[in-house]
Amino acid sequence: MIQRIQSLYLFVAAVLMGLMLAMPLIRFTGINATESEEFVLTACSFNSAAPTVEPVALDASELAAGFDASEPEAGFAAEHDMAFDAAAELGVEPAAVIAVDPATAAAEESISYGNTLAMGIVIIVAALLPLIIIFLYKRRPLQYRLCVSEIVLLVGVIVFLGFFIFRAMVSLEGYDDSMFTFCPAAFFPIAALLLVWLAMRGILKDARLIRSLDRIR
Repeated sequence: MIQRIQSLYLFVAAVLMGLMLAMPLIRFTGINATESEEFVLTACSFNSAAPTVEPVALDASELAAGFDASEPEAGFAAEHDMAFDAAAELGVEPAAVIAVDPATAAAEESISYGNTLAMGIVIIVAALLPLIIIFLYKRRPLQYRLCVSEIVLLVGVIVFLGFFIFRAMVSLEGYDDSMFTFCPAAFFPIAALLLVWLAMRGILKDARLIRSLDRIR
């Protein structure tokens, strides 16, 4: 018979670690007088949010003449000039007109702050191992050793989180103010650690019970 309470602990631990793969872990923010930056740590990436641009809509006919598709850089310069000319004619503040250079738009993508592949692999293994342990109920010594391995993996995930916090705060030293916020998923390894420890206690209790019954027989 599958050990019910230990199986429940291990299953919940597996679910928590699986959710870590799909949820943000930590959000970092750097702020100064001129700009701010936010980036997010997940099990699969550690990237800054892509910048967003909200251009003011102008009459398309005012801008079309200044753009030459065959020469993007020249076209952008002409579009930029025409945009400000059109703003002046329409009574719009030039500061409100935003033009995006096609040649540099591709560079305004999210910026990576580190490779999280190793942490992602550890999280995947930590999510699968409890499921394997559940079905080894007839081999309690092996169950116990695998639970110890699971605890090592969970501690490794926590160490990875600490490493990325340190790395992010170093990257944000140039800002006047920096901070980080833990998302709920960042606490899942700690909860899983407690659940696996409870499962280990249950496994030991069952093993002692079986040994005592064998002595009675």
